[in-house]
Amino acid sequence: MSNTALRILSAIILILLVMISVYFGKYSSNFIVLLLGFFVIDEIQTNFFKEQRKSAAYIFSQIVYVSTFVCFFQFVDYPKAIYPVIVNLLLNVFLIFYLFLFDINKNYLHKLEKVKIAGLVYVSLNFLSLATIFKSKNELENLTLLLFITYGMDSGAWFFGKKFGKNKLWPSVSPKKTREGLYGGMLVSSLLGSIIYFYFFKVVPLYIPILFALFGGLSQVGDLVQSKFKRQVGIKDSSSIIPGHGGVYDRVDSLIFLTPFYLCLDFYINL
Repeated sequence: MSNTALRILSAIILILLVMISVYFGKYSSNFIVLLLGFFVIDEIQTNFFKEQRKSAAYIFSQIVYVSTFVCFFQFVDYPKAIYPVIVNLLLNVFLIFYLFLFDINKNYLHKLEKVKIAGLVYVSLNFLSLATIFKSKNELENLTLLLFITYGMDSGAWFFGKKFGKNKLWPSVSPKKTREGLYGGMLVSSLLGSIIYFYFFKVVPLYIPILFALFGGLSQVGDLVQSKFKRQVGIKDSSSIIPGHGGVYDRVDSLIFLTPFYLCLDFYINL
């Protein structure tokens, strides 16, 4: 089976998994988010920080992550759930500076290996933000829009980059990405997001297509941040658990990066 066919098949399975979990309600939806975070911690600890799964740091990270997530699910209601989202947003703003200003030839993650909870804090904040979607006022609308904006960007960038890509976007960080792919992905995010927005709300304000294009570009920044992480530690994929896609972190990097920005804006609009 070709790599393209594997990508399509894996993407369909992931989408079906999300749809089924959402259909069965908050418990199944949050369990899927919890499970995704569990796998991402595993990939960061074992492949980025080179920890053994039997090590104290690895076991501690997984136990604390699961415990924190369960407590958040059980005891934190909206709008208080927005507080970790704000912290997550600030972290991601810092990562934007990290992406553009920090030398790619220096392995800064190596320094974080000594801070055993670094990966735990990073993953926990991102997946608590993702879980906050299911506490928000319009959870179905928010989740659907986020998925279509993010994976519209991913699919559009892949298609336009493959068909029309000539100018490299940032070869030292992500050699295969092109400017044409970026612009095409933003266009697809804008179109798909606007269609879904109209489906839910029966109107599309003029700023929505522009906002969703920018969100698509922001999700691409999340992908570039993870690509820079991987270049600095010398790995191609976060793992090989998903055929044709790499690891779980490879598939959710854009989504978890965009989520706190989207939710903070949603919270502000719905005050």
